[in-house]
Amino acid sequence: MSLMLDREPGVQFNVSIYATNINTTGYDYSITPTLVTFGVNEMMQSINIAATADMLLEYNENFQLSFELTASAQEIGVITGSASTTTITILNNDSVVVKFQTVQYCVDEGSVVSITVLADKPIYNNYSVLLTTFINSSLHAASDEDFNSVTFEVVFAPNQTMADLLITAHKDVLLEQNETFFVRLELSEGIDMIGVKIAEENNIASVTIINNNVVKIGLTSAEYFTIEDSTVMKVILTLEDNQPANTSFTISLHLTPRSASDVDFRDDDIDVTFGPRDTQVVVNISIAADEYPEQNETFAISLFIPTMSREIGVGDGRITNAVGHILNDDSLYVSIHSPLLNVDEGNTATIQVTLDHAAGRNISVGIIAQPLTATDSDFALLQSVINFGPTDTSQTISVLAIDDDILEYIETFTIGIVIADDLSEIGVLPGENNITSVNIRDNDRVTATLSISDSSVNEGDKYTITVSLNQTAYAKIGFLIGTTAMTATDDDFEGGAFEVYFESTETSRNFTLTTMQDEIFEPNENFVVFLQVLSEYQKLGVYIDSANNEAIITIVNDDGKIQVSYHL
Repeated sequence: MSLMLDREPGVQFNVSIYATNINTTGYDYSITPTLVTFGVNEMMQSINIAATADMLLEYNENFQLSFELTASAQEIGVITGSASTTTITILNNDSVVVKFQTVQYCVDEGSVVSITVLADKPIYNNYSVLLTTFINSSLHAASDEDFNSVTFEVVFAPNQTMADLLITAHKDVLLEQNETFFVRLELSEGIDMIGVKIAEENNIASVTIINNNVVKIGLTSAEYFTIEDSTVMKVILTLEDNQPANTSFTISLHLTPRSASDVDFRDDDIDVTFGPRDTQVVVNISIAADEYPEQNETFAISLFIPTMSREIGVGDGRITNAVGHILNDDSLYVSIHSPLLNVDEGNTATIQVTLDHAAGRNISVGIIAQPLTATDSDFALLQSVINFGPTDTSQTISVLAIDDDILEYIETFTIGIVIADDLSEIGVLPGENNITSVNIRDNDRVTATLSISDSSVNEGDKYTITVSLNQTAYAKIGFLIGTTAMTATDDDFEGGAFEVYFESTETSRNFTLTTMQDEIFEPNENFVVFLQVLSEYQKLGVYIDSANNEAIITIVNDDGKIQVSYHL
């Protein structure tokens, strides 16, 4: 600056320069010279004022610059003008820019996060900025209860370029998503006047509170069972350690067919919601009841935790996959609906086999024939397997009674149902009437005849009688040859009842009758010889020729004639 005179002096004189501090110190500036000399004819002299650089944040500073006339100047008549003082302002040109070290922070619930604030240069005095917290109304915003939400003062000491501020994330027992709040750097009122500035970038930072509350959800068993007619399978989901989540969340059950089909159970996904205090939820899976015999069926049960639930701390428990077993409780009864059957040799018997309801699938049932009094050569099963279609409830089988030439009694065999193991396992069972008997009636006949007609025999002679069959019987049969006295008496012939047997291939047998010899003069006598079938063979088809089943035998008396005379 300059010190000026109003006219040229004729002599040399001196003026003293001095400063008076207003809000400065003697270190903030320097003045040269402090004694100004005006020479002859000099009207202006310069004064140099230097402001000292100090790297201090401060307001603008002022001091007053004044001059004082020396005694010599006063003696020559120099006086003070109207502007003998002036105020000098030192403009502060020191500044510091403050920002966050990073714009993203994370902290676990119940922990403390250190927020670091950086200054771009060291400053030789204390200063501070404000850190305020705020919440953005975003989807996962924290609330004031989640952290100590206040305004903090961040103080920088001389030469300090880094300051840390601690913020506590409060601990709770809620399952929740990670939550975020924000911190912002701000200046205290008026502090910007001393050179503190907030960086245009990195002046806002986010703090994410990491939820460290975890619950584990699982199935209570790796296998679940239900009978088909129950219509539901109860599956239990549980939070391990019985720790409630204190908030609602949703998981899903994925159901996938294995040996079961999608018509046997509800095969879509089931969403399951746990309430804040729930530790167990029962899920009812729909089971479709039917009447079809089938193997026990299975489907897969898988626990699925969606991303939203995992983000709030829902994790997998010990059992996350299981098998659902649908136990078949349907029985299909196979019965024979034919009572005792009679069939003649050479004919076919038809037998009805029924199901108590349609099977809904193809099934094959075995048929077995077992001899009782018949033999395997007496019959032939024409069909050993019956095939039922899905809607069939009745089928028939045929069995042939084989024709032969053998005389025989009624012969019997049985027809029964045979169910394979694989069908038994799915509920195909024999009904109450699962066996029936078949009688084979013999169609063979043998007729026996006596070979004699009415005839005579001399007294004392033997007489041979022949019994003949009209064909081979192929079976042992027996007859009774009997006698009945007429005029003869039992003393006249060997009478009585005599059994005659034919072996299976014989067609004739002889039988001898003996008459008794006596010396009694008597007339010719007679008796009857007759033929009968023994009772135990009467059912074999053995018959007697009614025209040749008896004869009258006359015993001719061979004793001399009795002479009658007088004796005088």
